[in-house]
Amino acid sequence: MMDDRRGAAAIGVIVLGLALSIALYAIGLMINEYGRYSYAVKVTNETIAQRAGERLDVSTDGTGITAVNVGSVPSVVVGTLIRKSDGELECTRIEPVGVSVLENRRIPIPRGVSEDEIVGILTVFGNTFWEGG
Repeated sequence: MMDDRRGAAAIGVIVLGLALSIALYAIGLMINEYGRYSYAVKVTNETIAQRAGERLDVSTDGTGITAVNVGSVPSVVVGTLIRKSDGELECTRIEPVGVSVLENRRIPIPRGVSEDEIVGILTVFGNTFWEGG
């Protein structure tokens, strides 16, 4: 009878130890996932802040685009835009061009632009900036 109690107590200790181990493992997983979530939120908020800080003045002479960064963050131009007089939009991907704060960069456009067309640029954050606006 004494052996049955010792055996039951030993099994109880083992089960309790397993339950405690599983609980600690689950808590560790939750802490790890919370850390990944917090990092994702931080990166997203930083990207939103950088996107909001982008400001580029755009002008053209018909053969190229001049971009002046008047914003608070560096920008990377990844595309040129031409809005035709009939409203059609022509977008051309270009090699990324970095534009530091207060820097003036010339960006080539794939073709000449007529006076009734409006040019613009597309940045890596998805912002578009248009000539005269």
